[in-house]
This record gives sequence, C-alpha cells and structure tokens, in this order.
Amino acid sequence: MSSPAVRTLATPASSAAPVRAARPAEHFGELDVLRGLAAVAVMLFHYTARYAEVYGFPTPLPFHVGFGHYGVELFFGISGFVILMTLQRTRSASHFLVSRFSRLYPAYWAALLLTFTVMTLVPLPGREVHVGQLLVNFTMWQELLGVKHIDHVYWSLQLELIFYVWMFGAYLTGQLSRVRLWVALWLGVSVVVAGGSALLGRDAPYLPSKLLLLPYAALFSVGLVTYDAMQRRTVDALDVLLVAGAVLCAGLWHGPGGAAACAVTAAVFALFATRRLTWLRFGPLVWLGSISYTLYLVHQNIGYAVIDTALRHGAPPLLAVVVAIVVTLSLAAAISRWIERPAMAWIRGRWSKRRSATAPNPRSEG
Repeated sequence: MSSPAVRTLATPASSAAPVRAARPAEHFGELDVLRGLAAVAVMLFHYTARYAEVYGFPTPLPFHVGFGHYGVELFFGISGFVILMTLQRTRSASHFLVSRFSRLYPAYWAALLLTFTVMTLVPLPGREVHVGQLLVNFTMWQELLGVKHIDHVYWSLQLELIFYVWMFGAYLTGQLSRVRLWVALWLGVSVVVAGGSALLGRDAPYLPSKLLLLPYAALFSVGLVTYDAMQRRTVDALDVLLVAGAVLCAGLWHGPGGAAACAVTAAVFALFATRRLTWLRFGPLVWLGSISYTLYLVHQNIGYAVIDTALRHGAPPLLAVVVAIVVTLSLAAAISRWIERPAMAWIRGRWSKRRSATAPNPRSEG
C-alpha cells in the first residue's frame, strides 16, 4: 500500500522506465535556462558588489547585486540532477568519461588561455599570473595541488570534478539506485562535522571536507533527490526530510543566507519537477543557457580588466559595467560557438568512430 504522504509528480510516462534502460535522453531546457540565469547573477555580483569591495568605483553604482553569488549554489543543484540523470542513461563508463571531458575541458582551456593573456596585458592587483601557474591550471585540479587559480571562479569547477568522481564510483559499484540512502549519510556527516566544528570553535578539517564536498553537500543533494523523485514519479516523506536536512546542513555551513539559498534552490526544483517552469524556454533565455558555462568561465577577471580600463579612460561606472557585460557575453558566445561546441562534437565523434571500429562484427561471429 502506498503511503498517504506520497504525491505524484507531473512527469512523462517515460520517466517510469527502468533506471539503466537504454532510451532516448530527454532534454530539460528549463535547466539550461536556469544555468544561464545563475551565470548572469554571478556576473552581476562580481561587476557590482564584488568589484566595489575589491577595487572600488570613483562614484557609487546605482545598484548592487549582492545576492548574485548564490547563483553558484544553483549550479551545484543542477549538477546533482544532471549527473545522476546522465549516469543512469549512459551506455558505458567510457561514454560518461568522454562526455564529461568534452563538455568541460575544451571550453575551459580556451577561457584559461584568454584570461591568462588578458591578465598579462592588463595586470590587476592581486591577480598576477605566471606561466607555471597556467600549466598547473590546465589540469583543473590546481587548488588541491596548492596552486592559485588563474581566475578565482574556477574554484567551483574542482568541486564539480570531485562530485563526478564520487558519482562515477557510485555508478561503477551499482549504488545509483540507492541514492537516497547515500544522500542521507552524506548530509548526516556534513551536519555532524559542521555542528561539531561550531561547538568546538574550530574550522572543519580542510582536506576531508573538500574531498567529501561537505560544505556543498546540501546543494548537490537537492538535485539528486529531485531527479530520483522524478524517476519514481512520487514525492514521499523521506524526500521531504532529505530536503529539510539539506537546508539545515546549508545553514550550519553558510549561515542563514546559505539556508535560504538552499531553500530557494529546492523550491525552484519543485517548480521544475512539476512542469511549472516550461515558460522559461524562450529565445533570449535559451541563448543565455547555451553560453552559461563559457560565460561563467570568462566573466570575472576579464570583466574586471574591462571595467578597470574603461574607468581609467574616464567612463562613468555604470557605463564601464555595461561595456564589461557586452564584452564578456560576446566572448562567451564566441567561445561557445567556435570552440566549445565544435570541440565537443569532434571529440565525441572520434570516440564513437573508434568504438565502432573496435566493436565485434556480429556477422563474423558464427
């Protein structure tokens, strides 16, 4: 008998297919749009509140987007949803690895080289770069290797990679069907470490917290729980408890603002899961979603350099910010069109051809 707490989600009938069954991948365009909006929020935060804090404007801007940095929290939630979905649909371990590499690295390398060049030509205090730093940054693991990011926005990419490693391990060991159990354990460890550190008046241990993603377990968990609920086409008491635990966890690590950001992220996912965000799929927002990754990669240091240059040439602060927005949107679109998408298609195409060439021919097998 089903629990009275169970509620049916407005998901298509295909969602009820077996988790590992081969089926055409459904694309959720709303998530792309949400990524785009999150990237814009982070960009506006950096160009207004953060630039004013670090470098200052000669006269105050008419507005600050102080909450924009919470866009990264939405990124993490979306990653939780998308990576679980991708692994449950993937054809093989190598398919997942190739798809993630082709998605992340070509655009990242292009943005890295561009940012390094701009920071060399237009150096900013505290953002000096050198060739050795650049070489280590090519790995995307620079923080764990003790090397500064060429652009500090890269900090979140390493966390994404660590999350991929854990999820890939769950895939290889057949644990994806037990995702809620692992989310409960993950949130429990995160709450204990955050609460214990607060009671003892100490910082949480850096490396274990980083490798276990404890400060951001809440956000990834919201995405994981949402996709799992959509697969089951129900929301039950355990789902509600896990989301509530995620909000508590976020609050322990990041204070009231973190708890609020997690709650808003969960609310956005609830709207998405019940098909209440389909109205987001229209022209300009879809375009923003298509360049969200490259926009995130190029916006901060390059945008700061544009603002600094414009201010030094007498531009009013608001105009300097607008110019930076136009420049970074243009760069993001160019990298997406001429590097990200062609490289992704080429890498995946080469891998598919090689895989087809090495696959056994059924006609030659007795």
